[in-house]
Formats: sequence, structure tokens, C-alpha cells
Amino acid sequence: MGVSACQAKGGGGILYFFGVLTKLSYIFRRKKAFTGYLGSVKAGEAHDATLLLASGAGKGSFDDILIDQGSVDDFLSSGQLQPQAFTAAASAVNQTVTYNLREGYDHGYNFVSSFASSHIEFHSKRMKKQVNAIRVDSLPPTDMTGKVIECKAMVARGVKNMSCETIFVSPPKAGEVRVKVVANALCHTDIYTLDGLDPEGLFPAILGHEAGCIVESVGEGVTTVKPGDHVVPGYTPQCNKPDCIFCMSSKTNLCPAIRSTQGQGVMPDGTTRFKDKDGKEIFHFMGCSTMAEYTVLAEISCAKIPKEAPLDKCCLFGCGVSTGLGAVWNTCKVEKGASVAVFGLGAVGLSVVQGAKMAGASRIIAVDVNPKKFEAAIKLGATDCVDSMNGLPEGKTVQQYIAGGLTKWGVDYSFDCTGIVSVMRAALECSHRGWGTSCVIGVAASGHELSTRPFQLVTGRVWKGTAFGGWKTRTDVPKLVDSYMSGELPIDQYITHNFSGVDKTNDAVHALHSGTCLRAVCKYC
Repeated sequence: MGVSACQAKGGGGILYFFGVLTKLSYIFRRKKAFTGYLGSVKAGEAHDATLLLASGAGKGSFDDILIDQGSVDDFLSSGQLQPQAFTAAASAVNQTVTYNLREGYDHGYNFVSSFASSHIEFHSKRMKKQVNAIRVDSLPPTDMTGKVIECKAMVARGVKNMSCETIFVSPPKAGEVRVKVVANALCHTDIYTLDGLDPEGLFPAILGHEAGCIVESVGEGVTTVKPGDHVVPGYTPQCNKPDCIFCMSSKTNLCPAIRSTQGQGVMPDGTTRFKDKDGKEIFHFMGCSTMAEYTVLAEISCAKIPKEAPLDKCCLFGCGVSTGLGAVWNTCKVEKGASVAVFGLGAVGLSVVQGAKMAGASRIIAVDVNPKKFEAAIKLGATDCVDSMNGLPEGKTVQQYIAGGLTKWGVDYSFDCTGIVSVMRAALECSHRGWGTSCVIGVAASGHELSTRPFQLVTGRVWKGTAFGGWKTRTDVPKLVDSYMSGELPIDQYITHNFSGVDKTNDAVHALHSGTCLRAVCKYC
């Protein structure tokens, strides 16, 4: 028999046959074991899990106890193992037990190998929660409420001109929240703006929008977060007002409550909260501006998450990873057995691959001009990889190769994660005749326009786009974080580079340009 349990506080272990677990020993009534190890059955009663559970020992310590039992185990047939008695005792004290009777297995090593991996996974998920609970980020008490804070920030003064400066951050006004930025992940959208490709790009500005933060103070009327709460800023706000047809609709996440001022680089009242050392104003960016040690957000842009969630990991849910997953699950609703093509294998593209795999897609074609990215794609679920620069048959475009070569009629769903309009067209044209859907995720440079033959749409293809994967920031980001914390949604693989300090942000920019970086995270404290 194999038994696993992991305490909410303390240790955990995997037990094969007879073993000891911190604070509580799970040994079923086995005459041979008790006599052999402890001298008598009577002496073993102090370690009998059935009696211990019945007495209330360990109550509330375990969310689940996992048991695997071989059906032809001699100890079971002889009555020395009594799992039914244990599960009955557990039921009496409302202790959850997962009991798996493995048909045809006895007491040998083949039996152990049949369940070992599931028990390791059982512990991995629970002990990850314990580690994260130990490493909770916290904000030292300050007396700066209502006062201007002096701190460091990366200020973009112009195209490809960004450096670390001292700035001054004003207190939050009504409906606003001032936060300490703990960690910021660099996104290609930041680079897109820094490189002068953003039609709404303003300078000077503090970029950054993918972060994990701690609330420092709140303005008048703020009720949904308080000082000390942990939040992920959202560039797509969610006002949740009953008269907001966007927030009340399940069809979209595009709340327009502060869109106009956000696009102008100011807070909802039309002013900024940043000044440089000369007293000159600095623009906000995407309503976030997280390349600063402190920033000010609209309350409706704050997704509150559990304090035990690591901010230097969960910052990724502020943009790229969430966008890729949501494009699959929300925008296109990819179904089990579907075929998928993904163009561009950065963090967003790989999260599309991951989301498609989790949705049950039967075939996932990963496309990129850099073959070095294929290994990561395969690990996340890609079944085919296409080098669209040097790996195509002579005379074939990538869309012709996918629709007509790798498949007969094209894929059910395709996703552009590049922001290149010619790739967006290729993605559409490799989608399935009659019902193919192609989703535009990547943001194209200013002035670029889409084109294709109308016949592509007349013959049943659908072209659509997504912003933040359709997620409603304040409602859905906490759910994504919960999935990460439970082990159901791994994201650590996207963080390929780590830096310490806001002043290292340009190093993160260089890393992102290297072609080997998915996400570079700068931790500020």
C-alpha cells in the first residue's frame, strides 16, 4: 500500500507499506508490522492511523490523503491491511481521502512503480504552496501616506532613450491606488513603444505594465483594495458598474471607463502623478507605468491576488501569458481534438501552445523563423514545428505548406503572435476552408494595414482579434493566479532571465532583443 499526505504546516512524505510521517504515522492495522517494528500490536496502537483519525489527531492538517492499494495484495486478503476501516474513520471526521484500488497488483515493486509519479505530483503541488507561503513579499511600514514619495524609475525620454532617474510620485487621488512595485516583467509592447512604433506613444514616459505590486496607500472612495494587499495591475480596466455594457457583457473585456485618458498618458482626472527632479511632469503608460519603484493606478485596474502568490512570478499574468491563454480559451474557445497553428514563439506564442494543449488540441503546429525556439514549443505541446524562413518546400508559402502539405484543408484555428501583417495574412490563409478561425494577437506597427483576398472570408474563414485574451482583469486574473498556485497552470518556464533593481531594466531590454529571452523579470526589492 502507498499512502501520501502533506500537512498544511510541517512536512510531508510518501509511504510505501510502513513508514513514518512528520507528526502523524499512517500505518494500517498490520499485525506483522506492529509486532516486528514495535514489539506488539498494543504498542502499535499509538501509531494506528485509523485510531488516530478517530481521536481527532491531525484534524484540519491535510486537504487530502492519497492511498493506492493493490487488489491482490496478500496483506489485504489476510486482513492485515484494512483501508476500509481507515476511510470510514476519515469520513467520520470529514477528512478527504482519495482511495485508488489498482487491479491486478500485489505487494511488489511493480505496484510501487504504478503509483509513485502520482504521489510525487500530489506532494509537489502542496509543498509549492508551503514554499510560497514562507516567502510572502511584504511592504515595510511607512509614514508616507498622503505625502510625495521619492524613488527610482526608468524614464523614457524619447525613441530608444531610457535611463534610470529619480522621480517624485504624488499621493493617490479619489479612486486611485499607490503601489510599491515588487517585480516587473519586460514585455515586447514596452519595446514597441520605446522603439517609436506605438501611435499613442508619448515621451517622456515611464513604461512597464506587467508587474506584481503591494498597495502602499489608497485614495478617497477606494473600497476593493487596502494598504498591504497584493495586486497585479491591468492595462485593461474593469469598472464593473451596472450601467457599463462592456463589463456586464460576457462577450468582451474592453471596459472604456478610463480608455481615453489612459491613451493620453494621464490619470482619469487628466493629470499625472509623476514629476522629475526639475518638477516637470512625466506621462503614464497603459495606465500602469511599472518601471518605477512606486506608481499610481486606477482602482479599477487593480487585480487583487493572494499574498502567498509570488509577485515575481505572478507578474506574468499582467499581459503576455494571460493573453495567449485567453486567446485560446476565451476568444476562440478551442475544443478538444482541434488542430492549431501558432505563428511566433515568444512568450505569447508559447502560451498559446500551452493553452491549446490544455484545451485538448490534437495537433499543434508551431511556426517561427528561429528553430532554437522549437524545443520549448515541443515541451509545451507542439506536435509539428515549421521553420518559415528556411524550412519550406521550394516554391511554397508557409500557408500553402500548412494548408495542403501538413494538412489537407488547413487548421481549425490559427494565431498570429508576431504583430507582422504579412504573417497575420498567412495565419488566416492556412486556416480551414469552411470554418477556420484566425486570431490576431500581435500588435502591428503604426500605419500598417491588413490585406487578403475577400474570397478567403467568403469561403468560411473568420478573422478576429483579442485584447488581453478576453480576460476581465479584476475578476479573472485572481483565478489564473489560483490555478498557478494549485499547480494546474505552470508559468515559471517563461522566465528565462532575472535581474535585480529598476536600474537593470536596460539589461532586460538587451536580453529581450537577444532572441533567447521569453520574459526578463526585474525584481525591485
